[in-house]
Amino acid sequence: MLIFGMRNRVHQHGPCVAASCPRCHNEVVLIYAVVTRWFTLFFIPVIPIKRNRMLICPVCSWRREVPKASEPIALEMIGITESWKAHQLADDEYSRRVDAFWSFMSGSGTDSEMPGSAAAPSQAPPAPPLPPASPDQPPAPPSAG
Repeated sequence: MLIFGMRNRVHQHGPCVAASCPRCHNEVVLIYAVVTRWFTLFFIPVIPIKRNRMLICPVCSWRREVPKASEPIALEMIGITESWKAHQLADDEYSRRVDAFWSFMSGSGTDSEMPGSAAAPSQAPPAPPLPPASPDQPPAPPSAG
């Protein structure tokens, strides 16, 4: 008797980019995660079937798919966000980088979403000012405009 099936494994890379969530409207830092669908044999993952890269809202779990070609940009943005949170990057510079990230993402036609999530916004979410929630969180970047 063979026991086989499918299983998802999620690897969260960390906080990626500041945004205003289009579903819950909270000012958050979206998490970059990779979900891999595996074929399992006797409950052991054997063959990866599909890999989805996505940005996830930590409050409401809204998801936006990230194309494979954009993965290096998202991983680079994680480092930029870490530098900003550690006060190593000025707010205006971070805001400029966030705007460039969203402009790249909207230019690559990535408005598709995962099933079961809220409707996709017509444009990429703007870079929001994040209110400091704790003493270790950096001040909000100024609005571009």
